[in-house]
This record gives sequence, structure tokens and C-alpha cells, in this order.
Amino acid sequence: MQRQNLPPCPHCGGVEVYRHGKSKQRRIRYKCGYCKKTFCNRTGTIRINSHISDKQWKDSIRLFSLRGGISGADLSDFLGLERKAGQRINRKLRRQMARLPEPKLNGIVETDETTMTHKWVWGAVSRGTGEVVLKKVHKRNEDTLLPLITRYTEKDTHVFSDEWMGYLNLWNHRFHMTVNHSKSFVSEFSNQIHTNRQEGVWGLIKPFAIHTYRGIPKKKLNEYLKEFMFRYNLKDYNHRVKALISYCSSNFHTDWY
Repeated sequence: MQRQNLPPCPHCGGVEVYRHGKSKQRRIRYKCGYCKKTFCNRTGTIRINSHISDKQWKDSIRLFSLRGGISGADLSDFLGLERKAGQRINRKLRRQMARLPEPKLNGIVETDETTMTHKWVWGAVSRGTGEVVLKKVHKRNEDTLLPLITRYTEKDTHVFSDEWMGYLNLWNHRFHMTVNHSKSFVSEFSNQIHTNRQEGVWGLIKPFAIHTYRGIPKKKLNEYLKEFMFRYNLKDYNHRVKALISYCSSNFHTDWY
């Protein structure tokens, strides 16, 4: 039987756990009675093999979760560490953005494409939930765009876009209305038919890259899109902190914070 306040085994999920001395870093070590493997409270997390204290990791997560983020240099200064240490923490936290669950958009959804670092990026944003989905694409043709829209939107979604021919047969899959951007940014038939919210996303994502990455990252564009989705979709600061804690913890060690 698992002893009181001892975590389950992150290797097999067993609950027959008991204390087993301390690790080389002087952290409490546990041993599983089922698989006979040892572990500590950092096993299975990005904090494994890190000499940074738990308090410094907590402060890093809180600072990283700020709306505008924080640079590795500023994080190092705040924690009293070398500059490379702060940059390494930032890289580890950004890698966790790949675990961000991708939303399923519904209601009225605006969609559009843009170029970043000479590569096409497709985006869709929901007017109801305010969530956004961003994907790097090689082409913006029908074979690329339609599968993305059907994957990330519900069947009863109303999709608004411009008159790009990649959306020509979208009406076979979703309710679809278009606006002619060569004439106006709002449809002449209804002032509700537009893609201004998605245009606003493009207006945010590019300046944010200058602050966060000192320019749009060419080799890490997917990583940057994930981070922007994390900050845009989780608008409440406390929600961002809790979500990042869950991404940085294993399935069993979620109470370290």
C-alpha cells in the first residue's frame, strides 16, 4: 500500500512506494515496490538533471507566462544566474508549447493566410471563443487549406474568408461566405462578413516576434506559432501558469508547484 503523501511511480504507475535515501543532488529518492525502479520528484519532467532549484523554476514559469514573455538575459538577471542558464530555461519552456492541445473552432470562424520568413502560414480564429489555430503550410492551394479547415472546425461552423481560389470548394464542407478585399475589407452584403479579427492576429504575431525572438525565427517558426497560440488562447495569466505547470510536469508529479 502506498504510504501517505508519497507520489506514485512515474515508470509503472505503482503505488507501493517508499523512501529510498537521497540522490547525488541531495533530493529525496523513492523506490517502487512493483518495478523496483528509483525516482525523485523531478523524474519525467524538464527539471530532471537541472541544478536550478524548484523556487527558481517556479519563478521562471511565472515570468515566462507573462503576456509579453521574458528574454533569457532578463530571466538570468532576475534569478541571479549566468545568461546561458536563462536562455536554456526559456528553450526548455518553449519546447513544452508543442504539447499544447489544439482547439476545435466553432461558431463564426475567420480564416486567412500570410507569409512569415518567406513561408506561408495559415490561420483561423473563432469570434466566439477567441481561440486561434496557426499552421505553417508549404502551399496555400485547395488540397492544403480544405483539410486544415475541416480538421480544426466543427461541422456547423460558419467560415468567412477572402476570395482566394483555395477556398473555392469550401462550401461543400462548411457554410462559407467571402469578402472581396480588392474592394473592401467588409462585405457589401453584410457588415458581419469580414476577416478583420484574423487580420488583427497577423498584426500582433509579427511585432511580438521582434520582442520575443528579435525577429521572426526562420528555423523555429513552428515553435514560435505554438508559443503565440499559447499566449493568445489563454488570455488569463493564472490559466497560462497552470497550463505551463501541467506541460512541464509528468503525469504523476503535478503537485511540485
